Amino acid sequence: MLPTPLRWPLLLVFAGAVCAQFRAESNLRSVAAQVKDARGNSLTGLRVEDFTLLEDGIPQKVAFFDANRPPISLAVLLDSSRSMTFGGKFQRAHALLAPLLRGNREGDEIFLVPFTDRVEQFRRLTGEERLHPPLPDKPAPQTGTSFYDALATTLCQMKFAQNRRQAIVVVTDGADQNSRLSLAQVAGLAQTSSAQIFTVGFFEKSEFESFRRSTNTIALQGEREIDNPLLVFERLAKETGAEAFFPTSDGDLKHVIDRISSILEAQYTLAYYPANIDRFRRIEVKVNRPGARVTARRGLGPDEDAEPVHFVAGSCAVSRQDHPYPWEPRLTVNPSGLTEWRDDFTDIHSGWPTRPDDHSFERAAFRYIPHGYEITFHKPSHMSAAAPLKGDVVAYGPVWGDFRASVLVESDWDLPVTADSAWQIEFRPGVYRIAAGMVFHMGPEGYYAFLLTGAPTHRAKLKSAEKQHMRFALLRRTWGGQQTELIPWTDIPPPEAPFGVLPPPVPREHKIAAEDKGGEIALFVDDREVGLQEKNFTTIRRAKDTTYGDGLTGFALFGDGSALYHDLIVEGPQ
Repeated sequence: MLPTPLRWPLLLVFAGAVCAQFRAESNLRSVAAQVKDARGNSLTGLRVEDFTLLEDGIPQKVAFFDANRPPISLAVLLDSSRSMTFGGKFQRAHALLAPLLRGNREGDEIFLVPFTDRVEQFRRLTGEERLHPPLPDKPAPQTGTSFYDALATTLCQMKFAQNRRQAIVVVTDGADQNSRLSLAQVAGLAQTSSAQIFTVGFFEKSEFESFRRSTNTIALQGEREIDNPLLVFERLAKETGAEAFFPTSDGDLKHVIDRISSILEAQYTLAYYPANIDRFRRIEVKVNRPGARVTARRGLGPDEDAEPVHFVAGSCAVSRQDHPYPWEPRLTVNPSGLTEWRDDFTDIHSGWPTRPDDHSFERAAFRYIPHGYEITFHKPSHMSAAAPLKGDVVAYGPVWGDFRASVLVESDWDLPVTADSAWQIEFRPGVYRIAAGMVFHMGPEGYYAFLLTGAPTHRAKLKSAEKQHMRFALLRRTWGGQQTELIPWTDIPPPEAPFGVLPPPVPREHKIAAEDKGGEIALFVDDREVGLQEKNFTTIRRAKDTTYGDGLTGFALFGDGSALYHDLIVEGPQ
């Protein structure tokens, strides 16, 4: 068993089962079509001869047609992750989804699918449950969002649904952060299914505007990039002949649910037998009415270039064996019975974020180097010497609770700031230009930072060994900028040296380690424990803090320059 999952890449037990690939079992392919007149009103009363269904531009024989709103198999995918607690979004969605879950016909088949970083259950509701939906009382704590995996599992389950007309409604407030599958994989899977995918992004207004201004990807705190959810939802909806919605209020969400219900009520169903179901075909539906506009899926069938999706044999769970996280193959169980993750950074595909150096003061550059990982941050020449220096943090891999982590960090610790340019790092380590180290328990609220910097002394003025050394600090930081010094900047005494003999220059490379057991934090520099504090002249105690109980591990650089990281090792209990 591996470390407890949280919000970002989550760690799951390895599965040794043989896995099966998703395949549709019937050659009959169903296409739902919504038809509107020039004024945007639903056009009713059409007959099969009013439609033309084309596959790759060639008209097809319609083998099945229904204009009487046949029963539907509808799956409601409800995000139950921790983020839905903010602003009461979960409770609000809970209340407004009830009408959709009731269905409209006796033959309707309704499924409720709560999901977090996994699909909690795929449940077909009874008649009584449709009147009183068994929605979760509250979101699951300490969980993230695996939208792609949850959608893939639902698409797999829908092949067993009893009705030809099928739809999936997704309600979520976040972007996918935890899935094993990619957008391309789940989009390809959607093309092999008859189900329409209606997406409802229940974002705050500020979130929506941020996503709207972003490109294809957005950066999480910690610098890992994920797909822009606005573009994801639009793509999945359009490809399957549905719509994407982005309500920002309860009134908007109610309108969206009513809108989805009315779309499903106003649709026509056409079905045909394609000549070849093993390739992707472009689909177009036309109506011989002047000014009529048709909304239908754009295509059907697997894309030959798409990577296949595999499920555990006998289930619709995404295979962990066939779709591992990039860091997962580096996990082992050590002789002490602890789960261990090692990364020497020799594999540039091990998953750490990369970003080119654009000499920007607002963000750092990240890159793999031979046997290492480098962070670079610049102070621009046009900025005032008195301006506070900034920095960046990066985190990746499994989520750890109790743990021990170590890494070799290399930098120009002994580059002093001259007297006429007294730059100050924002958390006041002294007058040296670099502060670098390790971050741990990084999550949605913040992180801990264990940082090193050079001691504030000019080497040219040294006359003894007593001042040539390093400093360290342990900080608790929030993403909002608040900071608490759990251990303030403290000198690390240098090794003993003969009287009157100048010490060697500060080494470029130091081994740093952090350990957390139940909120008691131990820190080590070059295998010597630092940060011990005396109490009542007898008791030695370590820093204690339980604000962030678990999270990701990574690196930090503040100041002007670069830091290199080598040989990361993290271990934690089973």
